[in-house]
Amino acid sequence: MQTRKDLLQAHRLSTQRASLALILGQPDNPELPMRRINVSTFAGVMITVLVMAVFGIFGILRPGGATNLRQAGMLIIEKETGARYVWCEDGKLCPVANYVSARLMAGADSKSRRTVSRNSLDDFPRGPLIGISGAPNTLPDAKQLVRTPWSACVRAVDNATLGHVSTVSLVVGSQVGGRSLRDDQAVLIRSADQPWLIWKNRRLRVDPDVVTALDPNPAQISGKWLNALPAGPDYRAPAIPALGQEVTGPGGRPAKVGQLYSVVIGSNTNYYVQLADGIAPISEIEKELLRADPDSRRAYGDLPVQEGQLDPATINTTPKSVRQVTNPELAGRPPQIVSYSDRTPLCSVYDDPSGNSGGRVTLDGALPDPPQTVAAVGVDQLVFPPGGAALVGAMSAPGKAAAIRNHYLVTEGMRFALKDAETAGKLGYDVSRAVPVPTSLLNLIPEGPVLDPDAAARELSAGPR
Repeated sequence: MQTRKDLLQAHRLSTQRASLALILGQPDNPELPMRRINVSTFAGVMITVLVMAVFGIFGILRPGGATNLRQAGMLIIEKETGARYVWCEDGKLCPVANYVSARLMAGADSKSRRTVSRNSLDDFPRGPLIGISGAPNTLPDAKQLVRTPWSACVRAVDNATLGHVSTVSLVVGSQVGGRSLRDDQAVLIRSADQPWLIWKNRRLRVDPDVVTALDPNPAQISGKWLNALPAGPDYRAPAIPALGQEVTGPGGRPAKVGQLYSVVIGSNTNYYVQLADGIAPISEIEKELLRADPDSRRAYGDLPVQEGQLDPATINTTPKSVRQVTNPELAGRPPQIVSYSDRTPLCSVYDDPSGNSGGRVTLDGALPDPPQTVAAVGVDQLVFPPGGAALVGAMSAPGKAAAIRNHYLVTEGMRFALKDAETAGKLGYDVSRAVPVPTSLLNLIPEGPVLDPDAAARELSAGPR
């Protein structure tokens, strides 16, 4: 009787014969089908593994061997150390002081950069160290460039070393929040012994004689922050020649130069000041400044200054002065003075990427933790998003974006002037994408060397940065 083993062997034999008959046409052929193919494939795989092993061992024993390195403008980076080289004088391989200097010589094309092992460079003669001393050692990608907002802020903090000190922060690329002052609101502050009015995102020098009438105790802040704001007119009374001189006033009555008048016409009130040759129009702001000016008391016999009320008919028949004493920049009503504590962030914010509008002043915003040190000049704290930088065009004043001539790269806590648009292109940037920033704001940032391809090719006596 047949066992299970006999049945299995019989089944395998019949299956094998069927395969040989199908593939070879010979059911009794002693060789298995595709045996030669299987053997050849296995042998080929083993030979490939052996060849790769040989080359791997050779690479360990003798690393290097990069080719096609002698190309003008190529930036070569040593893999082990990160050292940068470019081809320079007499076909020598010159080390470069920093990455930006190397890019200025190699250009923006990533194909012109190679990372190779140290041994691949052994046979090339070395030249002198070249580059721009103090240029950046990192270069953010164009996609990482920050545009807006730019916020220059001042606040007082308690420092363990310096005590109660006013610090200036420049925050770029993130909102500081807070509430914006309206055009009819202003903040009165003091820097050193000089009071200033912060109004419509400008700094107006205030006559010390009128400070008491505005705010008897303005907060003291760092003068560095004031430099970030455009200068406005002096907030002071107009100069009145021959103040106190006796003349003929409205209606033929005796008057003194410097006396004030008001007339109501409909819903408006107009103001005038008496001059030697007649009356001259002034704004309500200038009327209040003249009232607060101690010199104006001479026109009132050292009595309190009060404007006289006139009717329209009297004004129309009163001689008008040929002299203009009013300042068009001080037109309108006096702003409301907003209470301010020096611990509250006071910020000048520019968030228009076109640069065609001015900034705005905010109070009560949120800032990063204060700096531990205070700079002698410039900003005490420069805050960018991680890895961020900025390509900016310097405006002489807000709204002057069309007149931009100079461009800067702001990175590593400094601003670096770019020689021209071509220089920006070598770094992978396009100056047409530069964000307009007022020069007064940029001047808060310490200035580094000019980024100039010609300077990048010059020999350095100092070591690399």
